[in-house]
Amino acid sequence: MRRSRRQWWKLTVVVFGAGIVAGVTGCSPRTDRVDTTAHAVVNDTSHAQPPVTTDTSRAAIVRAAQAFYDYGRERPPVAGRDKEFRGPHVADGSIPRMWIATASRKASAPPTRDVIVARIRSTADYPQMGLKAGYNYIWRSSSDSASAATWVSRIIPADTAAKSFTLTRDPRHIEFSHGNPKEPRLVRIKVGSEALGVCFDDPVCGGHCGYY
Repeated sequence: MRRSRRQWWKLTVVVFGAGIVAGVTGCSPRTDRVDTTAHAVVNDTSHAQPPVTTDTSRAAIVRAAQAFYDYGRERPPVAGRDKEFRGPHVADGSIPRMWIATASRKASAPPTRDVIVARIRSTADYPQMGLKAGYNYIWRSSSDSASAATWVSRIIPADTAAKSFTLTRDPRHIEFSHGNPKEPRLVRIKVGSEALGVCFDDPVCGGHCGYY
């Protein structure tokens, strides 16, 4: 019997957000001293920071991604190899064409705890990672590295009628490719089949973690 010579691939998204995190404005609680001689100063809120927005509904995330972020040059996937990738696989040639662009928070945007890491444009749906045809956003629940162990990362389609997709951190705590740590990346990995994953800055892995 002839052995099939069919080639198999995976596609992963590699997102490194060091520069992105730095662009997210945080909000630290005020520390008011109990001092009656400085009562007027303590209660002066004219210079207080604005409240941190907390609406993390899909519609609110998409509105913020469209209004409060700029996006860099769109880039196609790069090549990679990983024979032990644990994410979902699809048949060779099943992954649609797609591009990724780094998200950069506008200086005029209100402060939030969450952050948009990148935008993915796909020519067709890729349900194995919750991607819809058109624009999709990589959203993360926090930009605070101290809470990295509890970060929630999702794919949020621009079509708000579509469901979000919660990403799984690769249990090997590895990244899927190497390159500019400030640039998120799509990575097409040659392995036993095709798959899509995501990787970005994460102290749990000592630098960057892979997700799927």
